[in-house]
Amino acid sequence: MKKVIFVLMFLSLLTACGRILLPYHENFLCSKGAEAGYCGSLRDVYNQVLKEQKYREYEKLLYEDTQKQEKGENTCKDYKN
Repeated sequence: MKKVIFVLMFLSLLTACGRILLPYHENFLCSKGAEAGYCGSLRDVYNQVLKEQKYREYEKLLYEDTQKQEKGENTCKDYKN
């Protein structure tokens, strides 16, 4: 009887320790799909956000410049040498 209990305890420890020894699971980097958002590493997402912010700032400056041109005010192009 002691051998049966020992074997059962050994098997339960062996299967429980498998998760401790190998805690990693196979998961895809992005499981949302192509249309649900941006999937990438942390560095890639950070760089993408920086690019988008710079682009938005550039668009805002261009919009302000065209508004000034329409009003006939001085623009940044007038000050270039």
